[in-house]
Amino acid sequence: DRSSQKLLSMINDILDIAKLESGKMELNKDYAEIVQISRSAGAILEGMINKKSIKFSVVASSPGIERLRFKLDAALIERVFTNLISNAIKFTPEGGSITVGIERISAATEKGDADMVRVSVIDTGEGIPPDYVEKIFDKFQQVAGQKRGGTGLGLTICKHIVEAHGGKIWAESQLGHG
Repeated sequence: DRSSQKLLSMINDILDIAKLESGKMELNKDYAEIVQISRSAGAILEGMINKKSIKFSVVASSPGIERLRFKLDAALIERVFTNLISNAIKFTPEGGSITVGIERISAATEKGDADMVRVSVIDTGEGIPPDYVEKIFDKFQQVAGQKRGGTGLGLTICKHIVEAHGGKIWAESQLGHG
């Protein structure tokens, strides 16, 4: 049963990537609070976080950001947070920490200033070797020698979801420093 569920999940991920790449996945956008979505993703993963005694926190550093609402597909953005936090859990040792940082930034557009946020998921894990940092968002890419499970599709899905919302996603890492 567990193997069937894993296979079904992988098939759904591949189908979602195909939809996202072809622009055929519809975004169900409505106004939602990004801080609340990040906390919800943390709550979904609470069992995994507690099992490894990881200190998890969401730090909303800009005044008023807790109530700031954005027009987005909340379910897809929650999936991004869940994938990123889940990866951080996999590679963070017992007793480590994961911090989701959310800060408000302003970006000038032709129509004036637009509210934007910068979100970071910072962990105390082992880090990513420099030659893999750019590749981790490619399909089926995983760091050689890692035996933590997964298909190598989660970050690809995150990239497409973030870009479908007009955002950018990237990784910064230093071996031994998360």
